[in-house]
Amino acid sequence: MINRCFQPSEEHVSTARRIVEAFAGDPAAGAIAIDGTMIDRPHLKRSRLILQRAGIPA
Repeated sequence: MINRCFQPSEEHVSTARRIVEAFAGDPAAGAIAIDGTMIDRPHLKRSRLILQRAGIPA
């Protein structure tokens, strides 16, 4: 029960996947835009952690 409470939500997992996939398309990018929002390397790092906590390889 406690572990489930600390799992990332489906919305967070979905967003994290989009960020990781976008950077995979251009690994040298310092920043990308997703839905008009600037996403940079710290977002990528956080997204990978979210996926890791959800048990999804990033």
